[in-house]
Amino acid sequence: MRCDLHVHTLHSGMCTVPVLSRVCLESYNEPHALYERLKQRGMDLVTVTDHDSIDAVEELRRYPDFFLSEEVTCTMPSGTEMHAGVYGIREHDHIELQRRRHDVESLLAYAVENGLFVTVNHLYSSLTGPRTEDDFAVFARDFHGVETVNGQMLKWSNRLAHDFARRFGKPVIGGSDSHTLAGLARTFTEVPGASNAGEF
Repeated sequence: MRCDLHVHTLHSGMCTVPVLSRVCLESYNEPHALYERLKQRGMDLVTVTDHDSIDAVEELRRYPDFFLSEEVTCTMPSGTEMHAGVYGIREHDHIELQRRRHDVESLLAYAVENGLFVTVNHLYSSLTGPRTEDDFAVFARDFHGVETVNGQMLKWSNRLAHDFARRFGKPVIGGSDSHTLAGLARTFTEVPGASNAGEF
């Protein structure tokens, strides 16, 4: 089965680029249009990873091949920020993830207790600011997986993420990180043998 594990809709909020943060959204993708485009491009499953939001679920919950996810903006123990992909969540999980996002150790403990898969997204990008050595130690020790193919990142960034995942034995995922309909499903994750979202 195939799924683009990193996509955005208009529910991702305002753009995070400083100059643009007051005038434009992160994405203008309508949830239904995003769903249709992903299906047209051969995705067996559909999820949405909006920034700190699950509002797209209202339009997409009726589809049996949809599962809920989120890209959570987390504060690391060092004080830096990072984006964590959290997959297969329920609506009440969103509340807990947002409550704990400034205490990443608490967030990860909640994820383990509730069987949620958590990834480090765009590990070697500067989108969320600098990284410290302590951050990388936490990523290696506590995060479940690593996004190693991000459709918006440079090849060297993805290659470094892949090397990190291999070095620490982490499962890997891929996603387009598309904020437009045009880029959807250009990058995706394939899980051979999976027959539903739970198995995926």
